[in-house]
Amino acid sequence: FTLYNNGANPSKSRALPDHSNAREELVAVHYGKAIFGLGGPRKMTVILPHLNQQNERLRICPKTETDTLVAGFKNNRLPPTSVVLENKTAAWSAESESYVLNFNGRVTKASVKNFQIVHPDDKDYIVMQFGRVGEDQFTLDFSYPLCPTQAFAIALSSCFKNFTQ
Repeated sequence: FTLYNNGANPSKSRALPDHSNAREELVAVHYGKAIFGLGGPRKMTVILPHLNQQNERLRICPKTETDTLVAGFKNNRLPPTSVVLENKTAAWSAESESYVLNFNGRVTKASVKNFQIVHPDDKDYIVMQFGRVGEDQFTLDFSYPLCPTQAFAIALSSCFKNFTQ
């Protein structure tokens, strides 16, 4: 899943030759295989542009499919202007016979859609958490370096059925 701004798709005719009006990638989410095999939580990787000294997002404007954040992640060729985050690994609970994360009371219902996003270098700093609190209700908490649009897009990506089964 990739979220772009409203710039022009470089493969379409309305893109300028110098790509000055090209769309920017705001965030990309890659879903891998289940961490603990069938039935376990899926591996989730979030890739986003770095922020500069003024906390402005650096522009990542791929000209082709091979230049995208997801393609760079899959080929181990991410630009240095990107940040990689991942979902926190859930622990098996013999008591509930399921994989669990500590949401500190913010998430109250078990769901395959529940997740926490952390930086690989600091697994205790939860950048984002998303989870079920009712039959059709979810809660979303996020912090730096995510903006509301990026956090919402990441959460929305987890709701697509083919990626959460």
